[in-house]
Amino acid sequence: MRDSSPKMLLYVEPQLQPTRAPVLDGLTRKMTAAFRAGRPEGRASYGIHVCRCGAESSNRDFILPSGLTTNSLCVHYLAHHRAEVPPSELEKVARLDQGEVRPRKTELSGARWSTGIPRWWEFWR
Repeated sequence: MRDSSPKMLLYVEPQLQPTRAPVLDGLTRKMTAAFRAGRPEGRASYGIHVCRCGAESSNRDFILPSGLTTNSLCVHYLAHHRAEVPPSELEKVARLDQGEVRPRKTELSGARWSTGIPRWWEFWR
């Protein structure tokens, strides 16, 4: 994990292969709802993070309504690398209060434009 700061959420660096089927439980749905309600941080970075399995982040961090900062791979990590997410991070996700929504395929893969606006075709998935 990159930082264990109480203001950061799900900055993990998985070492194992992803699960074949995503974990789509309450924690994943809570993270998805909070991520959709979040906004991109003010400025873009000069690079992206590529997960061990090939999922790519955007070039921005995202600020959730709770004030926590996360990245565009947050839903991906919970759905495909749950075994490597520390319990302290799962507790932070459990406290999110934006409701629950089912993640789109693009959210499961980490895709989100650096502007934070979903691509037009994401609205039909």
